[in-house]
Amino acid sequence: MRDYADLELGLHQYEAGSYAVELRFSLPGSDTDTRLGQGQQIRINLDLQTLAEFLPDEYGQALTDALFTSPELKSAFIQAVTGAQAQDAALRLRLMIGASAPELHALRWELLRNPQDNTPLTTNQNIVFSRYLASMDWRPVRLKSKGSLKALAVVANPTDLASYKLAAIDSNAEHALARKGMQDIAVSQCQGTLNAIVASLQAQPVDVLYLVCHGSVCKIQNSG
Repeated sequence: MRDYADLELGLHQYEAGSYAVELRFSLPGSDTDTRLGQGQQIRINLDLQTLAEFLPDEYGQALTDALFTSPELKSAFIQAVTGAQAQDAALRLRLMIGASAPELHALRWELLRNPQDNTPLTTNQNIVFSRYLASMDWRPVRLKSKGSLKALAVVANPTDLASYKLAAIDSNAEHALARKGMQDIAVSQCQGTLNAIVASLQAQPVDVLYLVCHGSVCKIQNSG
């Protein structure tokens, strides 16, 4: 199993349109975190209204430019990538949006690009991207044991993919990969349609939804 280095990028509102950035980095096997940015307070500006006006092809670049406009943040990200590569590890990038900045959940973070080479960041096989929520609830959270977790694995492989010039998905191979990756978790399956997924989740709530499918990006026009 591949090792992972972890980079947590936390965003918190500083003032209207301005956000403070916190960075924590750890290498596989390390018991300590490294604070990137050399102790400097990193701030960025994100104009949500302006970003919403961009078309999908331009949106990712605009969001990337806004996020990495800080030389310190860009340098810290490159440090993390380089550190992971030196350990022959993938980079697990965790975006943590603080409770003070809920508006940032509306941004299309999946369109981010790698500031090093301008390639799509969230489809890079060496970077695993995930987004986290912050909670103001101080009650303790108890993690379930892996053996008590339940997962639903869904692989969508429509019959008309060729008409959209999309490759077919090997459903059996993807389900096998899901079971292998969650070998200590009870994994169920359902058809890869929205109705089937909703029905399965209503019938039996799960802890993990594992979804393999094609996707598309569209611009949503606001009326009024």
